[in-house]
Amino acid sequence: HTRVARSEGAIWIDLADERWRAIRVGDGEWDIADEPPLVFRRFAHQQAQVDPSRDGDLGLLAKYLPVEDADDMLLLLVYVVAALIPDTPRPALILHGTQGSGKSTAFRVLKCLLDPSAIEMCTLPRAERELVQLLSHHYFVAFDNLGMIPDWASDALCRAVTGGGFSKRALFTDDDDVIYSFRRAVGLNGVSVAATRPDLLDRAILIGLERIAPGERRPEAELWPEFARDRPRILGGILDTLARSFEL
Repeated sequence: HTRVARSEGAIWIDLADERWRAIRVGDGEWDIADEPPLVFRRFAHQQAQVDPSRDGDLGLLAKYLPVEDADDMLLLLVYVVAALIPDTPRPALILHGTQGSGKSTAFRVLKCLLDPSAIEMCTLPRAERELVQLLSHHYFVAFDNLGMIPDWASDALCRAVTGGGFSKRALFTDDDDVIYSFRRAVGLNGVSVAATRPDLLDRAILIGLERIAPGERRPEAELWPEFARDRPRILGGILDTLARSFEL
C-alpha cells in the first residue's frame, strides 16, 4: 500500500517515520499504532508525517487556502477529508486563476497534509509510462502550472481518479507485463482550466481563485512557520472528521 490503506474495518495512514507507525481511523475515533497490521511501500521522496494533535481544528486550514467563496471552501475541505478514504473514486481537484492567486501554495499545503514528500509539485511527464510510475509512487499528486493536457494524459488521469489498470512490458523480457492498478487523489492547476476533455471535466472539481491583493500577501518566511505550528491541529481535525464519518 502507498500511504493510505483499508484493513480490519479501519483506514490506516502511514506516518512514514523510522518507527513504521501508522494512524488507525475507525469506529468514531483515531489513534496511532506502533505495529500496524499491514505493510506500506516506501519511496525515497516520501517524508514523515507530523503526529496529529488531539486538539484538532479543520477550520484552521482555511487560513492557507486562498478561496474566497464560502461554498467553494466547504467543498475543498470536504475534498481534503475524502482524499484519505482509500480505494474510492474521487474527482480531480482543479484550481485555476491568474498569476499570484496562490494556486501552487494551496497545493503545497495539501501535499503536506495528505502525502508529505520532498517533491511537493510535479510536472506532467511526456509519456504515459512515466506518468503511471509517478502516480504509482505518490498518493496525492499535484501537477503545477499546466497548459493544455494531451489526450493520452487526460485518459490516464481519468483512470487514476476513478480506478483502472495500466500495463507495461517488464524489463529484460519479450512478453511479460507489469500491471499497475490504483486510485489516486490528483490535483491540477493552471491559469486557465487545465482539463479540456469532457471525460476529465466530468470527474473534476473546479475552483477559481482571484489574484491576492498586494496588501494581503504574506512572505513565505512568515507563512510556512505558522503553518508548521498549525499543521498538527489541522491534521487532527481532518482525522476527527474522517473518524466521525464511520458513525454515519
